[in-house]
Amino acid sequence: MKTSPLLDPSSGRLLPLASLRFFAVAYVVLFHWMLLVPIRPRSGFLFRLLPLGSISISFFYLFSGYILAWVYLRRNEKIDKRRFYVARFARVYPVFLVTLLADVPWYYLSHNAQLGLHEGLIKTGVKFVGCLFMLQAWAPRFWGMDFPNWSLSVETLCYLLFPFAGVLLWRLRGVWIWITMILVYVLGQSALVYAAAFSAAHHLNTEELLYCPPLHVSTFLVGILLARLQVSSINKSGGVLVRPAKIYVALAASVAAYLAIGELIPGAYFTQYASRAILTDGLLAPIFCMVIWGLSSGTTIPSRLLSTKWLVISGEFGYGLYLIHFPVLNATAPAIRNLLHGTAHAEFGAIYFTSFFACFTLCTLLSIASYFWIETPARKWIKRTLNSTPRQASEAAFKPKYAGGAGLLVENHSQWSASPARRGIDHL
Repeated sequence: MKTSPLLDPSSGRLLPLASLRFFAVAYVVLFHWMLLVPIRPRSGFLFRLLPLGSISISFFYLFSGYILAWVYLRRNEKIDKRRFYVARFARVYPVFLVTLLADVPWYYLSHNAQLGLHEGLIKTGVKFVGCLFMLQAWAPRFWGMDFPNWSLSVETLCYLLFPFAGVLLWRLRGVWIWITMILVYVLGQSALVYAAAFSAAHHLNTEELLYCPPLHVSTFLVGILLARLQVSSINKSGGVLVRPAKIYVALAASVAAYLAIGELIPGAYFTQYASRAILTDGLLAPIFCMVIWGLSSGTTIPSRLLSTKWLVISGEFGYGLYLIHFPVLNATAPAIRNLLHGTAHAEFGAIYFTSFFACFTLCTLLSIASYFWIETPARKWIKRTLNSTPRQASEAAFKPKYAGGAGLLVENHSQWSASPARRGIDHL
Protein backbone atom coordinates (compact mmCIF):
# COMPACT_ATOMS: atom_id res chain seq x y z
CA MET A 1 0.00 0.00 0.00
CA LYS A 2 1.10 3.54 -0.69
CA THR A 3 2.58 5.54 2.17
CA SER A 4 0.76 8.78 3.00
CA PRO A 5 2.84 11.95 3.32
CA LEU A 6 0.84 12.62 6.47
CA LEU A 7 2.21 9.40 7.91
CA ASP A 8 5.79 9.52 6.68
CA PRO A 9 8.08 10.48 9.60
CA SER A 10 10.51 12.03 7.11
CA SER A 11 7.99 14.50 5.70
CA GLY A 12 6.88 16.34 8.83
CA ARG A 13 3.63 17.22 7.07
CA LEU A 14 0.54 17.56 9.23
CA LEU A 15 -1.54 19.78 6.99
CA PRO A 16 -5.04 18.78 8.20
CA LEU A 17 -4.06 19.58 11.77
CA ALA A 18 -2.76 23.02 10.80
CA SER A 19 -6.21 23.80 9.38
CA LEU A 20 -7.92 22.37 12.44
CA ARG A 21 -6.32 25.06 14.59
CA PHE A 22 -8.24 27.77 12.77
CA PHE A 23 -11.61 26.11 13.40
CA ALA A 24 -10.77 25.58 17.07
CA VAL A 25 -9.88 29.27 17.43
CA ALA A 26 -13.04 30.30 15.56
CA TYR A 27 -15.03 28.25 18.08
CA VAL A 28 -13.43 30.22 20.92
CA VAL A 29 -14.18 33.52 19.15
CA LEU A 30 -17.85 32.56 18.78
CA PHE A 31 -17.99 31.48 22.42
CA HIS A 32 -16.60 34.82 23.63
CA TRP A 33 -18.87 36.73 21.27
CA MET A 34 -21.90 35.03 22.79
CA LEU A 35 -20.69 35.95 26.28
CA LEU A 36 -20.10 39.63 25.47
CA VAL A 37 -23.07 40.07 23.13
CA PRO A 38 -25.83 37.73 24.37
CA ILE A 39 -28.47 36.61 21.90
CA ARG A 40 -32.19 36.13 22.42
CA PRO A 41 -33.67 33.61 22.71
CA ARG A 42 -30.98 31.12 23.75
CA SER A 43 -32.83 27.92 22.97
CA GLY A 44 -32.12 25.06 20.62
CA PHE A 45 -29.37 22.47 20.24
CA LEU A 46 -26.93 24.96 18.67
CA PHE A 47 -26.95 27.14 21.76
CA ARG A 48 -26.31 24.11 23.92
CA LEU A 49 -23.04 23.58 22.05
CA LEU A 50 -21.82 27.17 22.39
CA PRO A 51 -20.81 26.89 26.08
CA LEU A 52 -18.50 24.07 25.00
CA GLY A 53 -16.35 26.61 23.15
CA SER A 54 -13.98 26.67 26.09
CA ILE A 55 -13.00 23.06 25.39
CA SER A 56 -10.89 24.35 22.51
CA ILE A 57 -8.36 25.57 25.07
CA SER A 58 -7.88 22.02 26.34
CA PHE A 59 -7.56 20.87 22.73
CA PHE A 60 -4.76 23.41 22.22
CA TYR A 61 -2.74 21.92 25.08
CA LEU A 62 -3.03 18.39 23.73
CA PHE A 63 -2.34 19.59 20.21
CA SER A 64 0.72 21.54 21.40
CA GLY A 65 2.20 18.47 23.09
CA TYR A 66 1.52 16.39 20.00
CA ILE A 67 3.09 18.85 17.54
CA LEU A 68 6.15 19.58 19.66
CA ALA A 69 6.78 15.86 20.06
CA TRP A 70 6.31 15.31 16.33
CA VAL A 71 8.79 18.04 15.45
CA TYR A 72 11.44 17.64 18.16
CA LEU A 73 11.31 14.01 19.28
CA ARG A 74 10.33 11.73 16.38
CA ARG A 75 13.89 11.71 14.99
CA ASN A 76 15.38 10.90 18.40
CA GLU A 77 17.66 13.93 18.17
CA LYS A 78 18.97 15.68 21.25
CA ILE A 79 17.00 18.81 22.05
CA ASP A 80 19.05 21.98 22.21
CA LYS A 81 17.22 23.54 25.15
CA ARG A 82 18.39 27.06 24.46
CA ARG A 83 17.20 26.95 20.86
CA PHE A 84 13.94 25.34 21.91
CA TYR A 85 13.15 28.00 24.49
CA VAL A 86 14.18 30.78 22.13
CA ALA A 87 11.93 29.33 19.41
CA ARG A 88 8.98 29.15 21.80
CA PHE A 89 9.56 32.69 23.08
CA ALA A 90 9.90 34.01 19.53
CA ARG A 91 6.70 32.28 18.47
CA VAL A 92 4.54 33.28 21.42
CA TYR A 93 5.68 36.60 22.85
CA PRO A 94 5.64 39.30 20.12
CA VAL A 95 1.93 39.28 19.26
CA PHE A 96 1.09 38.50 22.90
CA LEU A 97 2.84 41.71 23.97
CA VAL A 98 1.12 43.76 21.25
CA THR A 99 -2.38 42.52 22.13
CA LEU A 100 -1.69 42.93 25.84
CA LEU A 101 -0.78 46.59 25.28
CA ALA A 102 -3.85 47.02 23.07
CA ASP A 103 -6.15 45.84 25.85
CA VAL A 104 -4.66 48.02 28.61
CA PRO A 105 -6.78 51.15 27.83
CA TRP A 106 -10.01 49.14 27.87
CA TYR A 107 -9.12 47.44 31.14
CA TYR A 108 -8.14 50.68 32.87
CA LEU A 109 -11.15 52.67 31.67
CA SER A 110 -13.57 49.87 32.54
CA HIS A 111 -12.29 49.79 36.13
CA ASN A 112 -11.50 53.47 36.63
CA ALA A 113 -15.07 54.46 37.54
CA GLN A 114 -15.30 51.68 40.10
CA LEU A 115 -11.85 51.96 41.70
CA GLY A 116 -10.87 55.55 41.10
CA LEU A 117 -7.79 56.95 39.36
CA HIS A 118 -5.14 55.82 41.86
CA GLU A 119 -6.47 52.33 42.60
CA GLY A 120 -7.28 51.78 38.94
CA LEU A 121 -3.70 52.54 37.93
CA ILE A 122 -2.29 50.23 40.61
CA LYS A 123 -4.59 47.35 39.71
CA THR A 124 -3.93 47.77 36.01
CA GLY A 125 -0.17 47.91 36.62
CA VAL A 126 -0.15 44.76 38.78
CA LYS A 127 -2.08 42.79 36.18
CA PHE A 128 0.08 44.08 33.36
CA VAL A 129 3.33 43.13 35.08
CA GLY A 130 1.91 39.70 36.00
CA CYS A 131 0.98 39.10 32.37
CA LEU A 132 4.42 40.21 31.17
CA PHE A 133 5.96 37.37 33.18
CA MET A 134 3.27 34.87 32.10
CA LEU A 135 1.80 34.59 35.61
CA GLN A 136 -1.77 35.44 34.62
CA ALA A 137 -3.17 31.93 35.19
CA TRP A 138 -1.52 31.43 38.57
CA ALA A 139 -3.51 33.88 40.71
CA PRO A 140 -6.76 35.90 40.37
CA ARG A 141 -4.85 39.16 40.98
CA PHE A 142 -3.34 38.75 37.49
CA TRP A 143 -6.58 37.92 35.64
CA GLY A 144 -8.52 40.18 33.34
CA MET A 145 -6.30 41.80 30.72
CA ASP A 146 -6.87 40.28 27.24
CA PHE A 147 -8.20 37.38 29.23
CA PRO A 148 -7.73 34.54 26.67
CA ASN A 149 -3.97 34.94 27.11
CA TRP A 150 -4.23 33.09 30.45
CA SER A 151 -3.72 29.92 28.41
CA LEU A 152 -0.24 31.13 27.46
CA SER A 153 0.68 30.99 31.13
CA VAL A 154 -0.19 27.28 31.03
CA GLU A 155 1.69 26.84 27.74
CA THR A 156 4.77 28.44 29.31
CA LEU A 157 4.78 25.82 32.05
CA CYS A 158 4.36 23.07 29.47
CA TYR A 159 7.22 24.47 27.37
CA LEU A 160 9.49 24.52 30.41
CA LEU A 161 8.71 20.86 31.09
CA PHE A 162 8.85 19.59 27.51
CA PRO A 163 12.65 19.08 27.04
CA PHE A 164 12.66 16.95 30.18
CA ALA A 165 9.26 15.22 30.39
CA GLY A 166 8.99 14.83 26.63
CA VAL A 167 12.33 13.07 26.31
CA LEU A 168 11.45 10.68 29.15
CA LEU A 169 8.06 9.82 27.68
CA TRP A 170 9.57 9.28 24.24
CA ARG A 171 11.71 6.44 25.61
CA LEU A 172 8.62 4.32 26.21
CA ARG A 173 8.06 1.32 23.98
CA GLY A 174 5.21 -1.04 23.12
CA VAL A 175 2.34 -1.43 25.54
CA TRP A 176 3.98 0.92 28.03
CA ILE A 177 2.99 3.85 25.84
CA TRP A 178 -0.68 2.91 26.23
CA ILE A 179 -0.33 2.23 29.95
CA THR A 180 1.41 5.53 30.60
CA MET A 181 -1.09 7.48 28.51
CA ILE A 182 -4.01 6.01 30.46
CA LEU A 183 -2.29 6.63 33.79
CA VAL A 184 -1.43 10.24 32.93
CA TYR A 185 -5.01 10.90 31.85
CA VAL A 186 -6.59 9.23 34.89
CA LEU A 187 -4.20 10.87 37.35
CA GLY A 188 -4.73 14.27 35.75
CA GLN A 189 -8.51 14.00 35.99
CA SER A 190 -8.28 12.61 39.51
CA ALA A 191 -6.19 15.60 40.58
CA LEU A 192 -8.82 17.91 39.13
CA VAL A 193 -11.69 16.16 40.92
CA TYR A 194 -9.75 16.23 44.19
CA ALA A 195 -8.97 19.94 43.74
CA ALA A 196 -12.65 20.64 43.05
CA ALA A 197 -13.77 18.72 46.14
CA PHE A 198 -11.11 20.41 48.28
CA SER A 199 -12.09 23.87 47.06
CA ALA A 200 -15.77 23.25 47.71
CA ALA A 201 -15.12 21.83 51.19
CA HIS A 202 -12.97 24.81 52.21
CA HIS A 203 -15.09 27.44 50.43
CA LEU A 204 -12.25 28.45 48.12
CA ASN A 205 -12.54 30.19 44.77
CA THR A 206 -13.46 27.31 42.46
CA GLU A 207 -13.02 29.54 39.40
CA GLU A 208 -9.27 29.08 39.81
CA LEU A 209 -9.74 25.43 38.80
CA LEU A 210 -10.44 26.56 35.24
CA TYR A 211 -7.04 28.23 34.88
CA CYS A 212 -4.62 26.55 37.32
CA PRO A 213 -1.62 25.59 35.12
CA PRO A 214 -0.66 22.29 36.86
CA LEU A 215 -4.17 20.93 36.26
CA HIS A 216 -3.66 21.23 32.49
CA VAL A 217 -0.22 19.61 32.24
CA SER A 218 -1.61 16.07 31.97
CA THR A 219 -3.45 17.01 28.76
CA PHE A 220 -0.20 18.31 27.28
CA LEU A 221 1.58 15.07 28.24
CA VAL A 222 -1.19 12.99 26.66
CA GLY A 223 -0.50 14.85 23.42
CA ILE A 224 3.18 13.87 23.60
CA LEU A 225 2.23 10.24 24.22
CA LEU A 226 -0.22 10.28 21.32
CA ALA A 227 2.60 11.34 18.99
CA ARG A 228 4.84 8.64 20.48
CA LEU A 229 2.15 6.03 19.95
CA GLN A 230 1.58 7.11 16.37
CA VAL A 231 5.27 7.19 15.43
CA SER A 232 5.71 3.76 17.03
CA SER A 233 2.81 2.43 14.97
CA ILE A 234 4.24 3.99 11.80
CA ASN A 235 7.64 2.39 12.37
CA LYS A 236 6.09 -0.98 13.17
CA SER A 237 3.91 -1.00 10.03
CA GLY A 238 6.57 0.44 7.75
CA GLY A 239 4.44 3.50 7.02
CA VAL A 240 1.51 1.55 5.60
CA LEU A 241 -1.71 3.52 5.48
CA VAL A 242 -4.35 2.92 8.12
CA ARG A 243 -7.51 1.63 6.52
CA PRO A 244 -9.97 4.47 5.85
CA ALA A 245 -12.79 2.53 7.51
CA LYS A 246 -10.97 2.63 10.86
CA ILE A 247 -10.33 6.35 10.50
CA TYR A 248 -13.95 7.10 9.66
CA VAL A 249 -15.10 5.09 12.68
CA ALA A 250 -12.77 7.10 14.97
CA LEU A 251 -13.90 10.43 13.53
CA ALA A 252 -17.58 9.47 13.67
CA ALA A 253 -17.22 8.29 17.27
CA SER A 254 -15.54 11.54 18.30
CA VAL A 255 -18.24 13.68 16.66
CA ALA A 256 -21.01 11.54 18.18
CA ALA A 257 -19.46 11.79 21.65
CA TYR A 258 -19.16 15.57 21.36
CA LEU A 259 -22.78 15.97 20.21
CA ALA A 260 -23.97 13.66 22.98
CA ILE A 261 -22.19 15.81 25.57
CA GLY A 262 -23.87 18.91 24.18
CA GLU A 263 -27.25 17.22 24.27
CA LEU A 264 -27.08 15.46 27.63
CA ILE A 265 -25.30 17.96 29.89
CA PRO A 266 -27.77 20.44 31.40
CA GLY A 267 -27.17 24.14 30.82
CA ALA A 268 -26.97 24.76 34.58
CA TYR A 269 -23.80 22.66 34.61
CA PHE A 270 -21.89 25.59 33.12
CA THR A 271 -22.97 28.05 35.81
CA GLN A 272 -20.72 26.35 38.38
CA TYR A 273 -16.97 26.76 37.96
CA ALA A 274 -16.03 23.40 39.47
CA SER A 275 -18.32 21.45 37.14
CA ARG A 276 -17.15 23.46 34.13
CA ALA A 277 -13.53 22.74 35.05
CA ILE A 278 -14.15 19.00 35.22
CA LEU A 279 -15.55 19.09 31.69
CA THR A 280 -13.11 21.50 30.06
CA ASP A 281 -9.80 20.78 31.82
CA GLY A 282 -8.85 17.71 29.80
CA LEU A 283 -11.81 15.36 30.28
CA LEU A 284 -12.39 15.31 26.52
CA ALA A 285 -8.77 14.42 25.71
CA PRO A 286 -9.77 10.96 24.35
CA ILE A 287 -12.06 12.66 21.83
CA PHE A 288 -9.27 15.03 20.79
CA CYS A 289 -6.90 12.07 20.41
CA MET A 290 -9.30 10.32 18.05
CA VAL A 291 -9.69 13.47 15.94
CA ILE A 292 -5.95 14.11 15.69
CA TRP A 293 -5.17 10.46 15.00
CA GLY A 294 -7.92 10.21 12.40
CA LEU A 295 -6.90 13.31 10.49
CA SER A 296 -3.18 12.47 10.47
CA SER A 297 -3.23 8.71 9.97
CA GLY A 298 -4.28 8.37 6.37
CA THR A 299 -5.79 9.94 3.29
CA THR A 300 -9.52 10.42 3.79
CA ILE A 301 -12.05 12.96 2.56
CA PRO A 302 -11.83 15.07 5.76
CA SER A 303 -8.02 15.08 5.72
CA ARG A 304 -7.94 16.04 2.03
CA LEU A 305 -10.45 18.84 2.56
CA LEU A 306 -8.50 20.19 5.53
CA SER A 307 -5.26 20.00 3.53
CA THR A 308 -6.41 22.57 0.99
CA LYS A 309 -3.96 25.43 0.73
CA TRP A 310 -6.21 28.25 1.88
CA LEU A 311 -7.27 26.36 5.01
CA VAL A 312 -3.67 25.50 5.90
CA ILE A 313 -2.75 29.16 5.49
CA SER A 314 -5.70 30.13 7.70
CA GLY A 315 -4.29 27.87 10.39
CA GLU A 316 -1.10 29.95 10.37
CA PHE A 317 -3.16 32.99 11.38
CA GLY A 318 -4.99 31.17 14.17
CA TYR A 319 -2.67 32.17 16.99
CA GLY A 320 -2.95 35.86 16.16
CA LEU A 321 -6.73 35.56 15.85
CA TYR A 322 -6.90 33.92 19.27
CA LEU A 323 -5.15 36.85 20.97
CA ILE A 324 -6.48 39.69 18.83
CA HIS A 325 -10.21 38.94 18.97
CA PHE A 326 -10.74 39.76 22.64
CA PRO A 327 -9.39 43.34 22.57
CA VAL A 328 -11.50 43.93 19.45
CA LEU A 329 -14.62 42.53 21.13
CA ASN A 330 -13.96 44.57 24.26
CA ALA A 331 -13.79 47.71 22.14
CA THR A 332 -16.83 47.00 19.96
CA ALA A 333 -19.21 44.97 22.15
CA PRO A 334 -20.67 47.93 24.11
CA ALA A 335 -21.64 49.74 20.90
CA ILE A 336 -23.15 46.57 19.44
CA ARG A 337 -25.14 45.89 22.62
CA ASN A 338 -26.51 49.44 22.50
CA LEU A 339 -27.40 49.00 18.85
CA LEU A 340 -29.27 45.78 19.59
CA HIS A 341 -31.06 47.14 22.66
CA GLY A 342 -34.74 47.60 21.94
CA THR A 343 -34.39 46.24 18.40
CA ALA A 344 -37.45 44.45 17.05
CA HIS A 345 -37.23 40.67 16.89
CA ALA A 346 -37.40 40.66 13.09
CA GLU A 347 -34.38 42.95 12.81
CA PHE A 348 -32.41 41.59 15.77
CA GLY A 349 -31.12 38.48 14.01
CA ALA A 350 -29.94 40.30 10.90
CA ILE A 351 -28.12 43.00 12.88
CA TYR A 352 -26.67 40.45 15.33
CA PHE A 353 -25.16 38.10 12.78
CA THR A 354 -24.03 40.92 10.51
CA SER A 355 -22.20 42.45 13.47
CA PHE A 356 -20.57 39.13 14.32
CA PHE A 357 -19.32 38.50 10.80
CA ALA A 358 -18.04 42.09 10.58
CA CYS A 359 -16.11 41.69 13.84
CA PHE A 360 -14.83 38.24 12.87
CA THR A 361 -13.67 39.57 9.50
CA LEU A 362 -11.93 42.50 11.19
CA CYS A 363 -10.19 40.17 13.66
CA THR A 364 -9.12 37.85 10.83
CA LEU A 365 -7.68 40.71 8.78
CA LEU A 366 -5.81 41.98 11.83
CA SER A 367 -4.43 38.50 12.50
CA ILE A 368 -3.22 38.25 8.90
CA ALA A 369 -1.52 41.64 9.18
CA SER A 370 -0.06 40.59 12.52
CA TYR A 371 1.34 37.39 11.04
CA PHE A 372 3.19 39.15 8.23
CA TRP A 373 4.15 42.42 9.91
CA ILE A 374 4.62 41.49 13.57
CA GLU A 375 4.85 37.74 14.25
CA THR A 376 7.08 36.62 11.39
CA PRO A 377 9.60 39.53 11.39
CA ALA A 378 9.81 39.54 15.20
CA ARG A 379 10.24 35.76 15.34
CA LYS A 380 13.08 35.81 12.84
CA TRP A 381 14.80 38.72 14.57
CA ILE A 382 14.53 37.17 18.05
CA LYS A 383 15.84 33.79 16.90
CA ARG A 384 18.65 35.35 14.91
CA THR A 385 19.63 37.57 17.84
CA LEU A 386 19.27 35.18 20.77
CA ASN A 387 20.68 32.11 19.02
CA SER A 388 23.90 33.79 17.93
CA THR A 389 27.01 34.45 20.01
CA PRO A 390 28.11 38.07 20.50
CA ARG A 391 30.81 37.59 17.85
CA GLN A 392 28.33 36.12 15.37
CA ALA A 393 25.92 38.96 16.04
CA SER A 394 28.67 41.51 15.41
CA GLU A 395 29.71 39.82 12.18
CA ALA A 396 26.13 39.65 11.02
CA ALA A 397 25.73 43.35 11.68
CA PHE A 398 28.81 44.44 9.74
CA LYS A 399 29.04 41.71 7.07
CA PRO A 400 25.60 41.10 5.57
CA LYS A 401 25.34 38.38 2.96
CA TYR A 402 24.07 39.23 -0.50
CA ALA A 403 22.48 37.01 -3.11
CA GLY A 404 24.72 36.99 -6.14
CA GLY A 405 25.14 40.37 -7.78
CA ALA A 406 21.54 41.40 -7.35
CA GLY A 407 22.28 43.29 -4.17
CA LEU A 408 19.38 41.69 -2.28
CA LEU A 409 19.98 41.14 1.41
CA VAL A 410 19.19 37.57 2.46
CA GLU A 411 19.21 35.92 5.87
CA ASN A 412 21.49 33.09 6.83
CA HIS A 413 19.36 30.20 8.05
CA SER A 414 22.06 27.55 7.91
CA GLN A 415 21.84 26.93 11.64
CA TRP A 416 18.24 25.75 11.16
CA SER A 417 18.64 23.87 7.90
CA ALA A 418 20.70 21.03 9.34
CA SER A 419 17.67 19.25 10.72
CA PRO A 420 14.30 18.88 8.97
CA ALA A 421 12.77 18.64 12.42
CA ARG A 422 13.79 22.24 13.07
CA ARG A 423 12.39 23.52 9.77
CA GLY A 424 8.76 24.37 10.11
CA ILE A 425 8.97 24.96 13.85
CA ASP A 426 8.07 28.59 13.14
CA HIS A 427 4.64 27.40 12.07
CA LEU A 428 3.69 25.65 15.29
